[in-house]
Amino acid sequence: MKREGITAKQVHSIIHVIALCSIAIGLVFGKAILSISLLAGLLNLIILADFKSYWKAITSNRLLHLVGAYYLFHFVSLIWSSDIDFGLHDTKVRSSLILLILLFVLKPPEQKDRLLISWVFVLSLLLATAYNFGSYTGYIGNGLYDDVRGMSHFGSHIRFALLVVTGILVSIYLIQENQRTQLVLIPLILWLVFYTYYSQVVAGYITLFGVGTLLLVHWAWKSHKYIAIGILSALIISVGVLLFALFKPLSIDFSKYKDLPQFTKEGNAYYHKPVNILPETGEAIEIMICWTELEREWNKLSEIPFRDGKDIRGQLIQTTIIRYLASKELSKDAEGISQLSQKDVRNIENGNASIYSKGLIARWYGLQYQLNNANDPNGHSLLERKEYWKHGVSIARKNLLIGTGIGDVQLAFDQSYSEKKSRLLPERQDRAHNMILTTLISMGVIGLFLFIWFHTHFISKMIAENNILAIGFSVVLILSYLTEDTLETQTGVSFAGFFLGYFYILKRTRE
Repeated sequence: MKREGITAKQVHSIIHVIALCSIAIGLVFGKAILSISLLAGLLNLIILADFKSYWKAITSNRLLHLVGAYYLFHFVSLIWSSDIDFGLHDTKVRSSLILLILLFVLKPPEQKDRLLISWVFVLSLLLATAYNFGSYTGYIGNGLYDDVRGMSHFGSHIRFALLVVTGILVSIYLIQENQRTQLVLIPLILWLVFYTYYSQVVAGYITLFGVGTLLLVHWAWKSHKYIAIGILSALIISVGVLLFALFKPLSIDFSKYKDLPQFTKEGNAYYHKPVNILPETGEAIEIMICWTELEREWNKLSEIPFRDGKDIRGQLIQTTIIRYLASKELSKDAEGISQLSQKDVRNIENGNASIYSKGLIARWYGLQYQLNNANDPNGHSLLERKEYWKHGVSIARKNLLIGTGIGDVQLAFDQSYSEKKSRLLPERQDRAHNMILTTLISMGVIGLFLFIWFHTHFISKMIAENNILAIGFSVVLILSYLTEDTLETQTGVSFAGFFLGYFYILKRTRE
């Protein structure tokens, strides 16, 4: 019996799936794989040349129309941009948004191929997170990291946090398709949740909470609507209480510091300046300081000199020492230094200004410290964003209808920072770090309308299809827009384009 060989169409299908799998890997491991795989996938479709099928797919896909309108308006906005080169660069970066959706729309992968792509993505995340965690904690290699953000080896820690939360959604999809996989995937989901907690990325916390809330309420709604409403109400109240606690100003009771001791046990004079407050203790930081004793005793413990020395993060070591001692509620003198362990000394050298240096509690105290000691925004992510947003809102008001043009966003920010004499250092004078605000700045109300329209269509269609996982991805994407210019970088825009296409064509085979 004569066996039939593999056809050219089948070869193109295999290449298409390989390209999509490679893009999934590239999202996790880096831009080089991502770019090459995207080009290979597009070239494969061009060579396949099934243009009649392509045209039918394009004309019938509403998401593609709306994303296309949003993207084309970038080119229109170049008309009133003065920096055309910068505008073309940004437009080129955002082309991945529509190109990745096209890969899914023009040739939707079959069910078995969707499962393969999903497995490739979650296993890539497993490898990347294991390597990141192992290298940061010292189990792999001998690197020394000055910041928990060093745990992200393959790109931005914020983008990676979004991928990790999306990996949880993809893992749930795989469990839905095959219940037997839960023995492998439930531990993976728990690992990804732990990794998000350990990484201290606020965007990761927010998106994980948002997705968890959605899934919990959706599950409860199916069994008892009143329970779902109760859960949602409780979560909303909890968030409100947490935000109130976070943003509530911490005050110093100056009367407590009127009778502070004036001399150390050695008879040296103390320095007291109860102005800045430490959230960990609720007490003033700069009290009971003896500079002479601190310098003498610290130099016995560390090779980093107390005077003008800096910790691994580039902060003045004496500032880190004082905050660390304050977090342990120790005096800042010889007696206080004597109570530091070798681990404490290493923590200070590594730039940890508090005994709380890991997990959610460390991030909580870090944000509270920024909010309550807001004299200098430089080096503080939340305070820097407040500056970005303040200038961004001012720029948007001046160009409300059509924006500055896609090419002039950076010019507008540079001018605003200069005119208003921003406290931000030149190297920290960044753009909006809010995709909604950036869209309004660059393309005005018209561009923002197109931006909101295609997201609204995606969500409404997914609601109509009861695709809760796709809605979960929308939560991840939209929450990321609040603190990041997600569509301003190659990795960010590829993340959005790939999973918009992936979830848009995702169909459950088991109900």
